[in-house]
Amino acid sequence: MRGFLGCVVVLLLLVLFSACESSGGIASGVDETCRAGVRQGGCVGTYKEISGRYLKEIDLGKPVQSIQVDIALEVEEGTLNVSVKDELGKETTAQAVPGSPVKLSSQVLVDDQCFMVEFESQGQRVKGVSYRIEYSYAPLGE
Repeated sequence: MRGFLGCVVVLLLLVLFSACESSGGIASGVDETCRAGVRQGGCVGTYKEISGRYLKEIDLGKPVQSIQVDIALEVEEGTLNVSVKDELGKETTAQAVPGSPVKLSSQVLVDDQCFMVEFESQGQRVKGVSYRIEYSYAPLGE
């Protein structure tokens, strides 16, 4: 029974994360902690290195229409853009360089249970990335 329950949990997690997963670019040395609560959540993490365009999708677990997203970002070496884009094409972008952390705040319209945060290195690899993503929303129909 215990093995069966474990398989069910793994299968359920695979189904949940197949709809929204990180993709593109290269990010190494990932250390991240995420939490989800009623109508809010967030992730705090670090990347040892990012190169190219790295897409991080966050699964809310339920369909929503609008999300308030707040991101804080800092880097030790290199230049890194962070952005969020909604379903209508509105994009909010900020750029972090060593010694100049940035904050980004945006209301994002979505038609799914996911939203995407994009990290894009400008030029060479970016090292020592630290970020905090906070979000809040109202479920569909409220």
